[in-house]
Amino acid sequence: MAKNQKRDVRALRWQTFGFVLFAVCAMAGMTLGYVLQRKAHQRLGEQVVVLERRAQELATAVQQQRVLQAQLSSPAQLRQRMQELDLGLVNVSPSQRLFLTLPASGPLPLPVPVPVENERRTPVRTGPTLATATR
Repeated sequence: MAKNQKRDVRALRWQTFGFVLFAVCAMAGMTLGYVLQRKAHQRLGEQVVVLERRAQELATAVQQQRVLQAQLSSPAQLRQRMQELDLGLVNVSPSQRLFLTLPASGPLPLPVPVPVENERRTPVRTGPTLATATR
């Protein structure tokens, strides 16, 4: 009986050792996971700060560009710039204008096809009848 008790004690020691080893490994794994997750959150926080700063810089740049566009598109600014660059631009004279009168009603006439000399006609199948096409 003494041998069985010794085996039971050894078995109990191995079970205890196994449980303690498992508990230590589980705690180490959870700690490692916590540390890695914490670092990942920290990196994401830093990325958010950088991206927010960049978004603010871009919003400021867009606002400056809008102000500049508004200044440069004003007629007074355009005239001043034209004089600075000495482009020699003048207003359009009435002789340079072209006025077209459109017919009051009805469709516009279709252009008349002009025959071309020495054209080659090739029959093209367009359905139940044959038609000719110009190549």
